[in-house]
Amino acid sequence: GYFLNGEAYHNSLYNSMQGTKVISISKKAINATSIAYPSLSEQQRIASALSDADALVAELDVLIEKKRAIMAGTMQEFFTGKRRLQGFDEPWVDVVFGDKIKIYRGGSPRPIENYLTNNPNGLNWIKIGDARPGDKYITKTSEKIIPEGLGATRAVYSGDFLLSNSMSFGRPYILKIDGCIHDGWLSITEYQETFDRDFLYYLLGSDAILQKFKTLAAGSGVQNLIKKLVADMELQIPSSLAEQHAIATILSDMDAEIAELEAKRDKYKEVRQGMMQQLLTGKIRLI
Repeated sequence: GYFLNGEAYHNSLYNSMQGTKVISISKKAINATSIAYPSLSEQQRIASALSDADALVAELDVLIEKKRAIMAGTMQEFFTGKRRLQGFDEPWVDVVFGDKIKIYRGGSPRPIENYLTNNPNGLNWIKIGDARPGDKYITKTSEKIIPEGLGATRAVYSGDFLLSNSMSFGRPYILKIDGCIHDGWLSITEYQETFDRDFLYYLLGSDAILQKFKTLAAGSGVQNLIKKLVADMELQIPSSLAEQHAIATILSDMDAEIAELEAKRDKYKEVRQGMMQQLLTGKIRLI
């Protein structure tokens, strides 16, 4: 099973593949493939080693999902006020989101191809593809535009929030760069008097808020978040920035633990891949 799914075996089949639109390989070609293989006892030792590596990855996957579930439950308790931290007993307050922050929609100079530049001093052109689903921050862009395009777009700055308003709508990101955004983004600024930055990040990324975004989303086919609907969203939050910060610190620690486990799992996957390349080609032999 490991051998047939291995890179070396797949590579050995490439020259026998046929077709243009649909690539296939014939039974005759597979039968004619020459392979090298060890004794059954060595095969079993190799398979056992790879199975052990698979088990480590699977155990970490289970643990990561468990930690994510715990974190989601903790967020729900915090953001509904069911769980309060010791030392904080001030009542939570009801706010209309748009009364406490500023929301702007991006825009794009057109045709965008006329404004793109390879000049390193160009303005960062922040696209949806510059933000991966699991990221908290946006730190770089793949493209830049010339300053002349700024009048048709929206400038954003390090510390601002971005919400994707189409496709994977509602996902929050924190900027660590200055730049400008197209109309696939909403930017959130001037939040610091009411919201701790990390508290706002976890609040906007919580299941409850994402569900609100789904309810607010408008349009058919591709759903979109409309600026006014996001601004009109009603929230209940701690009035104390200190309590918000304390909550965010706990969630950040949980996030860091999950990230550490994910990095460990990814390292095991790399090791397992290396083991397959070495053991299934005979470059390393098991005694």
